[in-house]
Amino acid sequence: MKVEQAKLHKFGFLQKVNAVTLTIYGYISMSTFYLVSQWLTKYGQEVLKMTMAHSRYLVSIYSIGSLTGVVLLTILTSRRVKSVLVMLVSTIISLLALLAMTFIMNQNVVFVASFVVGMSAAGGVMQVGLVIMSELFPSKKGTVTGIYYTAGAISSFTIPVITGYLYHFGVQSIMIFDCFIALIGVLCGLVVFLNRRQLKTLE
Repeated sequence: MKVEQAKLHKFGFLQKVNAVTLTIYGYISMSTFYLVSQWLTKYGQEVLKMTMAHSRYLVSIYSIGSLTGVVLLTILTSRRVKSVLVMLVSTIISLLALLAMTFIMNQNVVFVASFVVGMSAAGGVMQVGLVIMSELFPSKKGTVTGIYYTAGAISSFTIPVITGYLYHFGVQSIMIFDCFIALIGVLCGLVVFLNRRQLKTLE
């Protein structure tokens, strides 16, 4: 009896951790998307010294990457690849691409990284987090959706305030901040991935 109670307690605790982590992820995924889409042109102009035309082209490549990500995500979903794995891998890829974009500062690298970030961070990955959260709390899908998108909405008005302040230190500081945000996203993905495995053993 005590063993069952311990399992139920652990199950409930892991569920709460996942709920908080995925809510944070809702904020993080929207933030990563916003930061890159809004500041990529400025980054190309001010840091990489690109022309206006070439710097805007970065956003076009980012958008193509985003569309590619949606297609890729659809394929992976149809093949029943686990959502938690997609979330974790996507966040790791986007972090690596952002690090390359921020610290290598080579135009060719940034062009490739723009596509990769679009594919991994903006190609429907935010929805993957919502899918995972809905799966964990199937009886509270409406509440879960509201909480998740509220976190994204909070991001949409707090991130501009933060980046407005960081811009005084240069666009590079905003990209570094984006790397930090992406790192938190990786940690969120890792926590959910590991907790999901533990929950399976408790079911």
